[in-house]
Amino acid sequence: MGGEQSGAENGYARVSNSITPSGAVRMRGTFEPHVRPSSSPFVSLSKTSDYQGVWSMIVTNGLNPGARAAQCFVYDSVSDQLFIAYGVDKRQNYYNDCWALSLSKYEWRCVSPSLLSPRCYANAILINREMFIFGGVNGSQFYSDLHSIDIDNGFVKTYDSLGVSPRQNALLFSSPTSLFIYSGFDGRPIETIHEFNLTTEQWSHQDFREYRGRSAATFTNGYDGATHFVFGDTVGHSLMKFNAVAQKFDVMRCAGFGPPAMLKNSMICRADRFLFVIGGEKDSPYSYVYGLDIDRETWFPFSVEPDDRTVSISDGSVKNGLFQLPRQHSGAMTYSPRDRSLVCVMGSRFTDPPPVHVIYIGEALSVLHLKADIFAMMSLK
Repeated sequence: MGGEQSGAENGYARVSNSITPSGAVRMRGTFEPHVRPSSSPFVSLSKTSDYQGVWSMIVTNGLNPGARAAQCFVYDSVSDQLFIAYGVDKRQNYYNDCWALSLSKYEWRCVSPSLLSPRCYANAILINREMFIFGGVNGSQFYSDLHSIDIDNGFVKTYDSLGVSPRQNALLFSSPTSLFIYSGFDGRPIETIHEFNLTTEQWSHQDFREYRGRSAATFTNGYDGATHFVFGDTVGHSLMKFNAVAQKFDVMRCAGFGPPAMLKNSMICRADRFLFVIGGEKDSPYSYVYGLDIDRETWFPFSVEPDDRTVSISDGSVKNGLFQLPRQHSGAMTYSPRDRSLVCVMGSRFTDPPPVHVIYIGEALSVLHLKADIFAMMSLK
């Protein structure tokens, strides 16, 4: 039942080569309600924008999980909680626990202290009330065990996945009837997609050689319940989408100013009809926040400013008149509709105790939706 391992080839990029810890940034001791800054030195440096997200940093209350990167994660909108599992710390110690972060209280709780073998770069997807997890790597050993965690009671269930090759960074999609496992890395990029029927627990597979396999891409779901998006670790157009019902991939030929296509292990999430991308492996200490209008397939730099209470302009950088966040990769990012914010935790900076980075985008989303509606009306003329 799962647990299959495979030795990594010499070409495998070890975690220690790709995650570089850096100094901690300034944090506050307790969470306070967000207040939009009234006077910021950033304003005079920023390009004129009719919207701005506001970046804050929060230190959580109570017990914290160990600082880590390359964990898998899911977000549950019912409870407004972010669940993380596995990962690796800056000393190359691997984890096999599972934690949940309440985004209303900013408190962690341990869901399970011990899952399967410790690992990093497993990936996860939420189906109903189960966090399905596949793959991962520990040193030179890749894994292919498919298992799930009941996010309400912590119960762990394993599945027979011997027919799926061991790998890290697999991309997971779902339909009402199936779980899909695509690509990943086992010493080389993989171009096969496996389908797991959730009712019969039977496997099938097919090759997608039309598209280059991706060894360190990231993924998120769409707003229609069928579409999933894959970003990065490629050349040319950075984004493609997978329709889980039709079982069909399409490259999105997006316009605008977007993130580099070759970024690995960046952070991506969807907020309404927009995608947001932050960070990723790159020889630069700072990162823009990028947005994508899904319907128009158009990238844009998303304007952000520090709150001047928990973070300041000195914690980031200004380039081309736009504020950049400290770069990191292999973290967890989600959108919380409760307070309309992007929430980022963990990642390659290994700040301990691990803070929660929050970008409040509520006002900005309203402006973006208005702009999208105007473009839609203009296209009807």
